[in-house]
Amino acid sequence: MKQHVYRKTSSAPPRQTTKVPAKPPAPAPKRRRKKGPKVLLTVLAILVALYLFTTALCALKFNSLNPIRTGVGIISVVTGAKPYQQVADIPYKAFVATAENSEQYLIAMLEAEGYEYEAIQSLGGARIFAKDDNRLRVVVSGNAYFTRWVFSKESPLPPSSMLEGQP
Repeated sequence: MKQHVYRKTSSAPPRQTTKVPAKPPAPAPKRRRKKGPKVLLTVLAILVALYLFTTALCALKFNSLNPIRTGVGIISVVTGAKPYQQVADIPYKAFVATAENSEQYLIAMLEAEGYEYEAIQSLGGARIFAKDDNRLRVVVSGNAYFTRWVFSKESPLPPSSMLEGQP
């Protein structure tokens, strides 16, 4: 058996291949560090610091550990939505009221609860209210935008025999 060899029968001259130097491979792109976790931690740290600062401020000024309730109360009073708003319960009650007519709102609120305003014993920023044998002291302070009322614990009135000797 004979094997047949097939040859290309074309009249074109054979191609000459010239070797072109290959381009060096492109340098690998630099790996970028992810900024997401750093940014997230920075924002979280700022929010925690802001919350702690506002909590401390509310604790000092309003006897409240809840800055959200205090902020909502201040905003509702300053915008005129309410004449006064309670912002704290523990350890004492604290209210925020409008700067105008705050004294009348305080007296009307406590008279509705059965207290009687004692103008003679009220001095400076302290307002004294009496109900039966208990006294309630309210410290009033404010600025141009709102007034703060901080209530102290009720204390019993001194016996009437002690009050008789006073001029």
